[in-house]
Amino acid sequence: MLPGSSRAVVPNDKLAAVVPADSTASSTPEVDRILDSLENNLFPRVTLRSILSFSFRKLTTVFGSLVLAVSVAVATWRSVHQHHVAVAEERTELYNNAFEVGDSLRRQVETSASSVYALAAMVEVDGGTFLEANFDKIAGTILTKYRGISNFDIAPFAVVKTKVPLEGNEAAVGHAMLSDHRRIEATVTTIRAKKVLLDGPLKLIQGGSAVIARYPVFTAFSPPQIPDIRTWWPDWDHFCCNTSLPLPGYGAEAFEGPVDSFGRKTYFYGLI
Repeated sequence: MLPGSSRAVVPNDKLAAVVPADSTASSTPEVDRILDSLENNLFPRVTLRSILSFSFRKLTTVFGSLVLAVSVAVATWRSVHQHHVAVAEERTELYNNAFEVGDSLRRQVETSASSVYALAAMVEVDGGTFLEANFDKIAGTILTKYRGISNFDIAPFAVVKTKVPLEGNEAAVGHAMLSDHRRIEATVTTIRAKKVLLDGPLKLIQGGSAVIARYPVFTAFSPPQIPDIRTWWPDWDHFCCNTSLPLPGYGAEAFEGPVDSFGRKTYFYGLI
């Protein structure tokens, strides 16, 4: 025995006596059987059938995943497409509604413009004397013949003097637009444009809201400077304003108009 070891070392010449001569031959079938079993369990035989079966299972899994992915993609596309179609339909409906409203507004503006041109012609003849004296009857007749116009007013020097119909609009009478910081910019823009312009939608002094069409009138009978309201309307008083003069800084003190048919200079009379 080797030092520190409990194992016995058998000499080579004694090995034959320990292992019988026929032991290898007798144990070979058993060993072969064990080796075959291990080989079959650890390394199964690969056949064409097993390869095809394995491949089919893999292909089935891949195909199933592919079908699922395509189904999800198609469902997503249909959902997105339907959303786009719904949005397009809503946009078309809004466009059609806006077009209808715009067309209705255009017709009302055209109607209003044609009527104010007739009233302006009366003012240009005598400086507004006849129209102011008969405004209730004239405006009332126009309102019954032209649909889409809710009221008329005449505003010398941009101060509402008369309104038809008066009922429900009393608070608007006396409104001085060139003395009201909320309205002066739009008013000055309209006067300088020398044509019908729309203002609004805006909240009305008498309540409610509306789009207002106004037309500036210029006559040879008007003074070059916008006068103090109390010089031609002594008892004027309105809650809209703190002054009876145009607000400074807007250039509203004087407005010169075009030369009339007789070659005379014209100045701002008021708004219709």
